Amino acid sequence: MKYNGNQYIRIFLMTLRETPMWPITQPQFIQSSSRVCLNWTLTVNTDDNTRLRQILRAEIRPQNPKIKVLVEELFIFLENTSMICLPKLPYADQVYTFRFRRRYNITHFPWSSAFKSKKIRSMSSIPARAPEILPNGFYHDAKKNHLFVFWRQLDELELNGPNFTYAAATGTGKNPSSIDSNCALFSDWDPTIPGIIYVWSQNSMGNSTATTRLEVPLLTNSESLQIRGLRYYDNNYTLT
Repeated sequence: MKYNGNQYIRIFLMTLRETPMWPITQPQFIQSSSRVCLNWTLTVNTDDNTRLRQILRAEIRPQNPKIKVLVEELFIFLENTSMICLPKLPYADQVYTFRFRRRYNITHFPWSSAFKSKKIRSMSSIPARAPEILPNGFYHDAKKNHLFVFWRQLDELELNGPNFTYAAATGTGKNPSSIDSNCALFSDWDPTIPGIIYVWSQNSMGNSTATTRLEVPLLTNSESLQIRGLRYYDNNYTLT
């Protein structure tokens, strides 16, 4: 600040009057499909007679390093705020912590000390999508009459819930003899008729909204229809 050509610096002391206090207890987190809310009673300074409007700054810190830190700011009034709501957490079934700071909505007023929440897990949901079947993603073992179907795994941020697995079935409802993270085996495959394979993802919340469809042609000349050009990665058990 300048006055008569001189520069003045205002120094703020971190007094109770100038920085809001935090409650002792942790907030209660309430999640829905569209937002996450914190239910708590914020402290009003006893020497503050005006109940000033405040700015709340929330840093949402994910435990998974693939997710970016989010920052939200909103205005609050203490006299009618025991529930503070923020947008829905960006990924399902992930662990987050919140770091909050508050200050009065007055120019140059300082921020409060940080308040760190306990860890919370975002709501689970069905998987983000069905897996993507690889191009020409099947192999027919003519000697054993086995049909193998291959797909790309979902990213870990797309699993969305516990007990995640892949599932598959033929168009006639036949289930695979075995299935793992990127392949299903159908035994006793009849190569003289075409078939359809459906693949989807599932977890404790249910199945992915869509399935991936693979049309399997006649396999009487199966040697020319074997999958080629795939590479398997031992570090993450994927095929590309």
